[in-house]
Amino acid sequence: VKREPKLGEEIPEDTLNADKDKGHTDKEENRSFEVVMDNNLDIISTNASIKNMEEDDTSFKMALQVVEDDEKYGFVEDYRYIKVEEDNAIKVIFLDYSFEKQAELNFIFVSIGAYFAAILLVVVLVIILLKPVMKPIKESYAKQRQFITDASHELKTPLTIISTDMELIEMENGPSDWIKSVNNQVERLNSLTNELVTLSRMNEEEIQIEMGEVNLSDIVNDVVMGFEPAIQAKGKKIQVNIEEDITVKGNYDSLERVMSILLSNALKYSDKEGIIQVDLSQNGKRVNLSIMNSVDYIEKGNHDEFFNRFYRSDASRNSKTGGFGIGLAVAKSTIEEHRGKIQVLSADEKSIEILITLRA
Repeated sequence: VKREPKLGEEIPEDTLNADKDKGHTDKEENRSFEVVMDNNLDIISTNASIKNMEEDDTSFKMALQVVEDDEKYGFVEDYRYIKVEEDNAIKVIFLDYSFEKQAELNFIFVSIGAYFAAILLVVVLVIILLKPVMKPIKESYAKQRQFITDASHELKTPLTIISTDMELIEMENGPSDWIKSVNNQVERLNSLTNELVTLSRMNEEEIQIEMGEVNLSDIVNDVVMGFEPAIQAKGKKIQVNIEEDITVKGNYDSLERVMSILLSNALKYSDKEGIIQVDLSQNGKRVNLSIMNSVDYIEKGNHDEFFNRFYRSDASRNSKTGGFGIGLAVAKSTIEEHRGKIQVLSADEKSIEILITLRA
């Protein structure tokens, strides 16, 4: 079995001859050589000739570079070296390291290739396997949306008939608390079905609302003016701070509906003689719309659960105000269609703020 020469080991002449007889190449036969210099950096001896190097040229320059670097171990080009200092001489032993370097590079390239191949394989498998898994889920979700839309439309017919019948009864028998109560419930159900249809349509990917440049300052001002009489009638106050001519890319009707939903919630759920505050400002490309109202008590922190459909934090209070817990879900879907962000926050347990962020 052939043994590779160790670092600095001289290769016997008979071994060289035997290897040559076997037809080995020079690169395989001689992987090491040494250069011995005196303290004046003059060459004493070298066997670099076996590497087809000139004694006074390449091998000497390499050895001289090693001595000047003042390092005992290291690399010069494709050679690894060790420097041995004796009393009157400096011996530098070189070992051809090109094969090992190439092997390391090959290993790195193969590893990188295998890594990306594995990622590609995983992606392909996920796409192939996920498609049949997601298909029934998407179909179920589509059927749910379709059911909400169909049910809402089906409810409108009997509600219209009930409302018409109540008008006829009132014309024949005169107004009464009973008739008034039925009409109120019919109105609530009509409002619920309309909101359900709106929410279902907004979640359908194939339906896209038309976007354009709209003046958000005008939208907020118009909605606030519309709510001011109702706010004053309930003995509450509103404070408004709206910067002029703030424009965003969006749909006028959708943003107006969001503003109406938020002010309606603030009016319904603020405490008695409460304060409602509306702020609209722009910072660079960022537009901030804040609707804040005082409350008796609310837990401090983030309240994203308010965006869940039919969410009720206080069932008794919601039954009095007539809320269904759909308005904020509609608002969230609308703002997300405008590539914005909406949050519900409480900083002090005595107020609740709905903060909307849009891009100008």
